[in-house]
Amino acid sequence: MGGRGGNSNTKTNALQQLSKQYRNAPAQTKENGWGDTLQAVYEAGYNANGNPSVQKWQGQEDDKAARYLAKVHNTVDLNDPQYQDKFGYYEGDFQKFSLAMGLNDKPTLLDDATFDKMVKANNLQVIYRGEAGDRQCDRFMNAPFSHTGVGSFGDGFYFSQDAQTANDYAYSKGGANGKVLKMALSPTARCISHDELLNKMYGASSNLRSALYKQGQSATSAGYLNRGEAQFALKLGYNVVTVSSDYHYALTRDAFIVSKTVKHQW
Repeated sequence: MGGRGGNSNTKTNALQQLSKQYRNAPAQTKENGWGDTLQAVYEAGYNANGNPSVQKWQGQEDDKAARYLAKVHNTVDLNDPQYQDKFGYYEGDFQKFSLAMGLNDKPTLLDDATFDKMVKANNLQVIYRGEAGDRQCDRFMNAPFSHTGVGSFGDGFYFSQDAQTANDYAYSKGGANGKVLKMALSPTARCISHDELLNKMYGASSNLRSALYKQGQSATSAGYLNRGEAQFALKLGYNVVTVSSDYHYALTRDAFIVSKTVKHQW
């Protein structure tokens, strides 16, 4: 077990590596007036570290992709022992899709001081995610499998640039136990705006559009307008969808760098 000097060097190396990744990331494109602030890369290229299932999905022609979505819906069982950990799953087709694809990479976790240094060194926008409590924070940061949520604009991990928005969500879900995570987008995150994503979906085959719509509807019993955007975004090579000035969502946890210090509010 290393002493204080070794621990400090490890933190410094991690910070230097992240900063190098930010410097080497593709040039940003201005989107919705705040893309620069988020340090978001609006350029396709996400492939989950060369995940072969993702690469196959991205290369499939539309009608074959539609058949694959139907297969996942019918064959992936969220109660299958191979997917079990100490956390439960939300019912939904993107959850099944994530497990079938192996989209389980975790966020990068930093102690709070190192996180703050990284944000300052790279002039990053701090973003926030509200959770119902410690168990949900633990699930998001440490679970061996991704546990995705459902939403109006696609399924995944919603977050906000506004701390109060995250606070309000945490309180609505957990009351006094609600917690908020402080995060930044990873330099490997690849973003597309929701409007652009929908425009690209209109160009897909009718069979794929129908299959995507069914994927969204399976998770929208609460009345969300969900068209299967998350599945299609991944097909195009993106893992973050930007929606508004208040909130956005990621398809995968590796889109985030997260401070391990969890607070009730910010």
